[in-house]
Parts: sequence; C-alpha cells; structure tokens
Amino acid sequence: MTKRFLKIGASVGAAAVALLLVTGLLGVGTALAVPTPTPTPDPNSIEVNTQASAVGGGAIPTVVAKWELPDMEPAFSGFQYCAGFSGCSTDLNLNSIWDADDDPTTGMQMAPNLCDEAPLGVASERAIEYWIVARTPALNTLTAAWDKVYEPKNQEGLCFNLAGEVVPPVSVPGGALMCYKYQVDGVEQVCDVALGTYDDSFNPPHETYSDALKAAVDTGQVTPAQALALITACSKHEIRVWLGTDTLAHHQPAGTYLVIATAATQTNQGSLSNNFTVLPVIGLRIDFSLVDWGNIVAGGINTVSGNNVLDGGPNNTSTTPTVKNCGNVNMNLTVLFSPLKIAGDPDPTDTVTVFDAQFMTQYQETILAGEPFTFKGCYIPCHPKELDLSVHPPAGKLVMGVYTGTLDVIGGVGNGTGMTCGNE
Repeated sequence: MTKRFLKIGASVGAAAVALLLVTGLLGVGTALAVPTPTPTPDPNSIEVNTQASAVGGGAIPTVVAKWELPDMEPAFSGFQYCAGFSGCSTDLNLNSIWDADDDPTTGMQMAPNLCDEAPLGVASERAIEYWIVARTPALNTLTAAWDKVYEPKNQEGLCFNLAGEVVPPVSVPGGALMCYKYQVDGVEQVCDVALGTYDDSFNPPHETYSDALKAAVDTGQVTPAQALALITACSKHEIRVWLGTDTLAHHQPAGTYLVIATAATQTNQGSLSNNFTVLPVIGLRIDFSLVDWGNIVAGGINTVSGNNVLDGGPNNTSTTPTVKNCGNVNMNLTVLFSPLKIAGDPDPTDTVTVFDAQFMTQYQETILAGEPFTFKGCYIPCHPKELDLSVHPPAGKLVMGVYTGTLDVIGGVGNGTGMTCGNE
C-alpha cells in the first residue's frame, strides 16, 4: 500500500508542475482538465466471494473419538493412568500403560477392584474416565455430551439397577439384550489441556500429548494417527472435548460392556459406540488366621463354628471363621488340612489326620489330611458365609502336648470362566 500511495503522489506532483507551466503560457482564467491517476494493483490482496445458507434444524454432531480409562492405582491419590507407582510416565504405543494383555491391538480390558476389605484400604469401586470428542460445522452449537453404559447380565442371567433391585434387560443397537448401568454426563474440558498441542510454525511441527490421550493410544482405543489428528484439530478449534467419571464396583459382571457416546445441539444428536472388557476375577477373603480347637481328647470331636460376619479386622483375628468372595464371578471353595502333630515328636502315629467341614449348607463328614476337598456348587460374590471346621482325634491313647498344623482355604473357578464351579 505504501508504494501505491507514493506513485499516486508522484503523478499528482507531476501533473501540478505541468499545469503551472501551461497556465503560465495560456494566461489566468484558462482551465485545463487533469487525468485521474490509476492506482497500482496490490499483488498481496486477493478478493474472493463469500456466501452462507440458513437451513432449518442445523447439522448433526459427529462424535469423532471416545475412550474409557480405569484408575490403575487406586491406592495413590489422584487418577493414575498407569500401574506400578504414582505419577508414572507414558509413551505413545509403547505398552507402558497396563491393561490385561498389555497389547494395544486388543482394546481396553480392566479388572475390577476387589472388595473394600482389601489390603491398604483400597476402595471397592474402581474409578473410570469416559472421554468424548465431538465436532459440528457450527462448533458453538454443541450443548452437551454424555455416555450411556450397558453391562452384561450376571451369571444367573439377571440385571440389577444401582439400588440392587432386579430389573428387566433392555435392547441395545444390534438387538442384543443387556443391562442398563448408568448415564455419565460429560464436563467440557479445555481442548489443548485435555488432549495436547500441535504447533506447525516449527519445522518439524511441535507435538505434545496429554497422559489421557497417551493412555488411549497405549490401550488400543485410539491409533497414533488419530491422536495426531485430534491435537491438530484441537489447535484449529475444530473439536470440543468432554470428560465424565463414574465407578465400577468389585461385583460388576465380567464380560463385554457397551458404551454409547452422544453429543448434542439444541436440535440434533450424533452418537458413537465402543466396548471395553471387564475381566473375571475371584477374590477370596477370610477373617481368621488361626483355627484353635482348644483341648482335644482321644476319640472326641472338637468344632470351631463360623458366622456370616467378616469381622477379623486387618490382622484376621476372628475366632468365628468367615469366607467372602470379593470378586465378580462365582467361586468354588476348597479346604486342605495338613496333619496335626506335636512339634519335635518323631512318632508318625502321634498325629491327627481326620477332619470335617461345613460351608453354607454343605457338610463333609470326613476329610483326610493331605487330600483337598472342594465343596459342590458355586459361591456367588458379595455375601460373607460361615465356615465350620472340626477335628477328629483318633481313639485310644493321645500323647499329651501341643498339636499344630495348617489349613489352606482355596478359592477357584471351576472351568476358567466362572460359569460352573466345584464338582457339580
């Protein structure tokens, strides 16, 4: 623009000089027409046409990405995206974030926390982050985003609501019947803080990724190329990001969960679905560390009776044995006694080798030392149950002294999936 004005000024000046010369020749009062100068075009200014259309209803939002992440270290404060220690670092697609198989090609598998009697006071519910990224041509018209979460039926084929009441299953896209779990409402995040930054004023461009986005890549829910596209779109203000948080209790059914993310304007909604897997976990808990039958006599029977209250505290000091399944699949229960012996007594006959046990309604009259016995049937999660244990000293002479031995209480899954248990 400066050059243009300089040229105009030069033309006007030249015209003025010429006019004075001519006026001097023609005399006062003679008028002479002066040509209007033509500006020089500016090659850095290009004009284009613009237009817009007003249509009823507006555009349908697009959910461009979504993922779910569990808190990997509930014992630490804050939300931890990786296991091992607080604040551990992550790298894109380097498997530094744990999921069940440590394989980003298979998606997100997560294990529930065990029940609240777990060591270190770990809570029985694992926090889950639900991330949604959406766009629409008029980005400011997006008003909200949320996830609806559906879980599989439990092993008895039932659905429960959050109040613990049996409810009917619902049909989900595709026609399957699942249990509605909850809706997680998203809270909008600052895009470059939530996802990362992309600056192409450098060569090569500078890229940074948030830990949440790294975790999404490491667990196979977002590809590295998609992650780059997201931070690039974020830098161009083309997308918006929401985060919702809820929990997964230790008794939630194992299997495939469905998550339907929805982004909405005042008039339209768009959705995207994905899945994550909750692993089958058994979590045996007992509240005792000693079975003390007291004074035994030859040919007698001594019994230690349990109850249905897990009350042994952190050191398992209860004198009334109780067992609890703190996992999310049915469990079988096995007991294994070792012989009761007098310490230092070399006589192998000075031992007690016959026991019995009752668990729930199942009573086994004779259990021999060294022979594991598995109770029939399945023991469902959540409900503490008493375990009654008896010893049968042999008839005849019983050497005086203190007899000691061990009892192993073993929880297991009958066929590896939790659908059948014990020796049914």
